[in-house]
Amino acid sequence: ENERGERIEGATLTLYQTKVSRTGSAMEPLVPEMEVLTWKTKAEEDKKLMLPPGAYRLEETEAPEGYRTAESISFYIDYDYNLLIVTEDEEGNTIDTKQTDIDGNPIRIITMTDEPQAGTIVIKKTEAGRNNPLEGAAFTVTGTSPVSGDVSLSGTTDASGVITIGHIPYSGDNWYTISETVVPAGYAKASDQFIKVDSSGFVYAVDASGNPVEGQAPAASRELSFEDDKTDVVGELNIKKINTKSSERLAGAVFTLTRIKDGAGLDASGTY
Repeated sequence: ENERGERIEGATLTLYQTKVSRTGSAMEPLVPEMEVLTWKTKAEEDKKLMLPPGAYRLEETEAPEGYRTAESISFYIDYDYNLLIVTEDEEGNTIDTKQTDIDGNPIRIITMTDEPQAGTIVIKKTEAGRNNPLEGAAFTVTGTSPVSGDVSLSGTTDASGVITIGHIPYSGDNWYTISETVVPAGYAKASDQFIKVDSSGFVYAVDASGNPVEGQAPAASRELSFEDDKTDVVGELNIKKINTKSSERLAGAVFTLTRIKDGAGLDASGTY
């Protein structure tokens, strides 16, 4: 199954029977192994096997498109036909665990989970024309993956103007949109960019129609540059001239506005 608990069609699985020796409560596999059966999984049904007592290893010999090959599962069937999964602890000691439900009743189900192939992007955010890094810009990757469904991944640039967004799953025939969702104050939003993730987890840039961008080879970690233009800051100043005693408005007064400090925006210096 996949990470969402859905059955996956098209995985090739091979079951091996293994001669074993007992060491304490654990079972140590000995070579050679004997292949018992190979089959392809189906989305609408599980594989049911009648196995005699013994030690076995289940291996995914070929993962479906867009998925990573899962790790093998070692297990054995005891003489009471209980299923025990063989694992290792942090010190490398083998542990065999009887499979039961929450009430302690034996169960005989093995679940092998495939994770999607996934890529990574590194976004660099700068001020247009000056290459100054911009902190606090938020980006979101959105789209639909045939192996993971709807995808929405976000991050915010650090003081160096960089954010890394990983675990972007295989996109198949679809593609992802990368949008600047939070723009630093005083800057304009950058244009969206687009990517695909292939069945090996490599990322490549595409246009808004999903067509590959020329001259950019796929990469497991793709760098993308976004530039924000400074916005024109225009303020409005209202001047009212009055008689201090009567508070009446006075016509004919002339004022001069002079810029004394540079800043973004239009030059409003002049006489009014």
